[in-house]
Amino acid sequence: MPEPEQKFFISEDDAFVRQKLIALLETYDLGAACDVLDGDGGKRFPAPVRAGFILDHVLAQSHANDIPATVVIGPYIFDFSQQSLYEQGSSEVLIRLTEKEAALLQVLLEKKDVPVSREDLLDCVWAYAPDVETHTLETHIYRLRQKIEKDPSNPSILVTKDDGYTLK
Repeated sequence: MPEPEQKFFISEDDAFVRQKLIALLETYDLGAACDVLDGDGGKRFPAPVRAGFILDHVLAQSHANDIPATVVIGPYIFDFSQQSLYEQGSSEVLIRLTEKEAALLQVLLEKKDVPVSREDLLDCVWAYAPDVETHTLETHIYRLRQKIEKDPSNPSILVTKDDGYTLK
């Protein structure tokens, strides 16, 4: 079985997604996987299909009612689907986020006020092994702070704590 291109964060209590992913990985037949995803005769994907695309579809289905379309982060409204930040009360995009910046925010939002360790973020967003030496996370945090903080050197939204990162 080929290695997946990306690793996605799935909460431990998400039985629906786990069940669908296990079925997908057991078959690893993308045609059958499409039937597994929508067993009621729903959507099929044209071949070839990346496993990440199917996983995105499963996650979107499983969280359609769980995750709000938007969430407030500091003075902004974060739109998950558009990977953008808007000023509260405005419909005009204020800040466009990269895929990894949006993934960072999503993981931090899922953990609410609990700090997320550097190792957990590297694992959830980049699928890095725990012992890898890299500055990827710090670089992305720096760039994200440049976009969202009024004073990036004194962050008030994306905060570093002793045991990780959190959103205020």
